[in-house]
Amino acid sequence: MRHHQTGHTAWWMTGPAPDLVLLHGFSDAADCWTPLLPGLAGLGGTLAIDARGHGASALPRGPVGPAPQAADVAAALEPVTTGPAVIVGHSMGAVTAAQLAADRPDLVSALVLEDPPCDAYADGTVRGVPHWLATARATPYPDRIAACREQNPRWPTDELAPWATAKTDIDPEYCRRPTAPAPPLTIILAAVACPVLLLHGSPQHGGMVTPADADALRRAGDGRLTAVRLPNAGHNPRREARKDFLNALHAW
Repeated sequence: MRHHQTGHTAWWMTGPAPDLVLLHGFSDAADCWTPLLPGLAGLGGTLAIDARGHGASALPRGPVGPAPQAADVAAALEPVTTGPAVIVGHSMGAVTAAQLAADRPDLVSALVLEDPPCDAYADGTVRGVPHWLATARATPYPDRIAACREQNPRWPTDELAPWATAKTDIDPEYCRRPTAPAPPLTIILAAVACPVLLLHGSPQHGGMVTPADADALRRAGDGRLTAVRLPNAGHNPRREARKDFLNALHAW
């Protein structure tokens, strides 16, 4: 694994060139993908990016949100790409991935969207640091690990440390920045030409994608989108149902 910096964006890569690009969710970091790497073996080189203000990436001036963060991904990917890559995004990172595919189809061969929010960026609201994140940041590391284990009993043990570390690596100022408004995910996907795999959990377990959302995304995908619901997972399918997540990804 080689670590790099492109402008304000930090990223790491396995292999000589990226076949898969991994984009994490809010308050996570690129290292939160490391537990999944053994299951991605054989799919080619992997590049994982710290979103602006997350992990080791600096927070530049200006708003946050899908469009500016998709531009960050393009800037990191362009110097190392040898062809379009499969972009895998979780939550916030899933919307960033879709925006990248709409803006830069030359960089994207396919999309994998893990439990994305379907309409989270409609306005430029400044949200502030969420209470749960402020609490996690104020909690000593061993207690943060213990709390994560208690709250997420189905997560594999190797998920806990990257999650806990990411909570203190995020720049709180990220939460105080205005969000560049973005249309609903259905509108973004209507402008995407590549195949899309939607892997989502169930709302009763905390998943963001309702059955109605999944139907709307299928229609927006116009035959290009395959939706797979992992019924025992919530908002973190790869953490809550890793085997099923990987099986669905490999099969697709």
